[in-house]
Amino acid sequence: MNTLITLACLLCTAATLTASDEQETLFSGDIEHGGYGGPVVKLASVKGKPSVLVGGYGGWFINHTFMLGGGGFGLVNNIAAPTEAGLISNQQPSIGFGYGGPMIEFTGNSNSLVHYTAQVLVGAGGAGYYLRNSSNWDENSNFSNDKWSSCFVAEVGAAAELNVASFFRVQVGAGMLFVNGIDLPGLNDSDFSGPSAHLTLKFGKF
Repeated sequence: MNTLITLACLLCTAATLTASDEQETLFSGDIEHGGYGGPVVKLASVKGKPSVLVGGYGGWFINHTFMLGGGGFGLVNNIAAPTEAGLISNQQPSIGFGYGGPMIEFTGNSNSLVHYTAQVLVGAGGAGYYLRNSSNWDENSNFSNDKWSSCFVAEVGAAAELNVASFFRVQVGAGMLFVNGIDLPGLNDSDFSGPSAHLTLKFGKF
């Protein structure tokens, strides 16, 4: 009997202690919600040539700190296919490249006039060869086979950000892109992996 009473007392004490402990969470108190998005221009290198990628990103902004969303970017300037690709056409074939995926951005001291951000994107992309001025392959070309390859991408970056207005921010930063899985004649992962600089215009509720 005494054993049962002792056990009951211990259980009551444990329950009281558990109830008094506050659960630790990443976000506590009232969570403030916002969101933003906008266009991005990146300067990078593809096959050793200066390249311009255009796209955008955006998502849900939590407590003026974390953005959960996604982004996508694509090569827009003309970079000629290398001769080692072995492509024959009346037109000069070009390199195509694009990627996108889920993205997280951290913003430090968001309410300060100038502050910093850090971004991570993990997703997928594709690269290949195409003819810029035609939706179909030339009759006198060897583009009958598939000239595209999918790939895995991961990108990290950091930036300085300026609060221009309550709904508008400008960001300038740099990043590093990692590409894996390119399987094409004349192209490999290192032709797309490397550093970049970017300019971002962000619109939304911050």
